[in-house]
Amino acid sequence: MASLYVPPMSRRQSALVLAALAAAAVAAGCSSSANTSEPRHVVFSYTCYRARDMRATYHPGQIVAVHWMAIPTKNETTTPSPVRLAATLNGPFINIHGAKTAREGAAVTLHAATVRTTDQAGRARASRILIPASAPRGFYNLRTTVQQEGGIITGVGTILIARS
Repeated sequence: MASLYVPPMSRRQSALVLAALAAAAVAAGCSSSANTSEPRHVVFSYTCYRARDMRATYHPGQIVAVHWMAIPTKNETTTPSPVRLAATLNGPFINIHGAKTAREGAAVTLHAATVRTTDQAGRARASRILIPASAPRGFYNLRTTVQQEGGIITGVGTILIARS
């Protein structure tokens, strides 16, 4: 192990060095510019739908998977905020027009488990909805919801559930 050579100092030099070190320690502890800020992290927003998620036709027993993509924003934060990602199927409707104009009244509603994450996680996630064997055939709305600090964003697509 190498040793550090310190040339001998006079008592006056030693006292000056100690006084300077003490003043620096006090200034660092009391200064408003002391490094007390928390590290900042990139904020992610979430969106969904890969082209394969919106396959036109599904059958009972299959799984509708909604792939959530984390997209980095230009924002940064020190504390993570909760994000909830949800997907729901409701229907059946006789045709696409009926599905697109429907406000309520669907006979069947299927929910994926809500995905809970944060705006700092930045990982891709997926919501999955199992289509039960008893699901009536017809057109279904696939509604997605992103609940994040600042609001809620929803999107709707239409899929067909056909008999095998």
